[in-house]
Amino acid sequence: MLEARNLAFSFKRNRPLLTDVSLQVQPGTFTAVLGRNGCGKSTLLSLLTGARRPQGGEVLLDGAPLAQMDRRQRARKIAFVAQHSHGNRLTVFDSVLLGRRPFMDSAPTAEDRAIVAQVLDELGLGGYALRYMDELSGGEYQTVVLARAFVQRTETLLLDEPTNNLDPANQQEVMALVARQVRDRGVGAVAVMHDLNLALRHCDRFLFLKDGLVDAYGGPEAVTADQVRRIYGIEVEMIERNGRKVAIPQ
Repeated sequence: MLEARNLAFSFKRNRPLLTDVSLQVQPGTFTAVLGRNGCGKSTLLSLLTGARRPQGGEVLLDGAPLAQMDRRQRARKIAFVAQHSHGNRLTVFDSVLLGRRPFMDSAPTAEDRAIVAQVLDELGLGGYALRYMDELSGGEYQTVVLARAFVQRTETLLLDEPTNNLDPANQQEVMALVARQVRDRGVGAVAVMHDLNLALRHCDRFLFLKDGLVDAYGGPEAVTADQVRRIYGIEVEMIERNGRKVAIPQ
């Protein structure tokens, strides 16, 4: 389990970005991190990956300090999907194979290649294996980026705005793929989100950041009209449809 305890971080002295932020990424849960632009959502994710070190508090991975683990150790436990990715002349197969690097001592093994082939088939990408990354559409590209994370076979998956710049159909598809990993493999997933209704459809935990603090954290009961007003300054009506909450702007 990945756990953040009382994290604090600041880019500039006397201007804290995060203050006393705590959460647990438990197996089989999908947490949406929500809040206005600039509130520290992506920074929180970078602390959870170990890319940045907190100036206060600590991050624990299976009870041990994340800061004491090297990059390879972290990558065997935590997969990260960054906000900005760019196409290149790697084939889809070779790009996804990069996700196996934390487990390679030298050249890829037959097992590494088999895992890549399996994940590509599971995501409907088997026919794309020899295509180049810079030839893909936005939705195809993002699915390949997810495949690269999935082949790491980690227990924790962190995603920074995974549906950014995707059309509504591809947004739903990407989130459904992550939710399936949570459901079928018991992965603990965390995604920085902007679309509240997309989060409500696919996630089961919700963390709201405001003024550097955790303003609310919990299940669907944490998402209320009052909470949305506090965070975003807009009026919504919360209704229930097909057993899920939906926010209707007023």
